[in-house]
Amino acid sequence: MVDQTQGNGVNGPFVSGRGRGPEAGRSDGAGRGGGDSGRGMREGVSGVARHVLELSSLQSQLTATDLREAWGKASIPLACLGTAVTLGLASLPVVLFGAGLWLATAWDMSEATGLLLVAGGVVIAAAVCGGVALRKLRTAVSVLERSKSELIENVTSIRDTLARRDVD
Repeated sequence: MVDQTQGNGVNGPFVSGRGRGPEAGRSDGAGRGGGDSGRGMREGVSGVARHVLELSSLQSQLTATDLREAWGKASIPLACLGTAVTLGLASLPVVLFGAGLWLATAWDMSEATGLLLVAGGVVIAAAVCGGVALRKLRTAVSVLERSKSELIENVTSIRDTLARRDVD
């Protein structure tokens, strides 16, 4: 052991700066009966928490920048999509009215009866689609509750750790 600078006889040789043994690289005396190892641990955890919070802040800034860029690229396609949806919805009453008139002519009934049958069918279809959509939406959104509660727990834990460090 050419690099050996001291040995404590309990945990084996202490090699300065090499990372061997429990006290390797320690200059504060902690681990050899001196210093406050609990304080060092709290400072280490506090430092990690600060880095995690800084990283989270940087990540949110990056996300905001990406969203601004995406909005800039998506604004024209979204406007076209909005126009298409608007035109499609505007033509829907005409299509339904035409279907009601055709139904009345094809089945030899009054125009009012044909229009009411088409309207009733559309209301039933809308109710079924709405019910299915609400059920699926509740299921989809409930998944976010796990993330929300986990985030609250993590932030609370980090905040409490930092608060304990400030008190000590």
